[in-house]
Amino acid sequence: MQSNPTKSIPGLFGDALEHLGRHFGSEVQLAKAEMAEKIATAEQGAIYVAIAGMLMIPAFVMLLLTFALWLTEMGVAPVLSHLLAAAVGALFSLVLGISGLNRLKAKNLRLTRTIQQIDQDKAAARDLAR
Repeated sequence: MQSNPTKSIPGLFGDALEHLGRHFGSEVQLAKAEMAEKIATAEQGAIYVAIAGMLMIPAFVMLLLTFALWLTEMGVAPVLSHLLAAAVGALFSLVLGISGLNRLKAKNLRLTRTIQQIDQDKAAARDLAR
């Protein structure tokens, strides 16, 4: 019994579908791995920000109190010097908050490698279809 090295069109089509299924499974695994990596990075960032915030609060309060006392010694009314120090603290907090929110935007969590790989696969499939 000799095996015929040529395959029929339905056989080739079946093989192509099988390869496509395996390839799709690989793409799904890549997407899962990349998503896990992005989530771990975001978790680490959130933890570091939380720890830094807890450690920075007492130091920042002392700096603002010192600033208010310095303004008072420079001749500014005590109430106004404390209000100015509070405004400086609020402005600083606003800048940090906006910066932190920008780092948590969806574009930073985008699956760039997976999307790039899928685009390459589409281009390769188009080339094969020609």
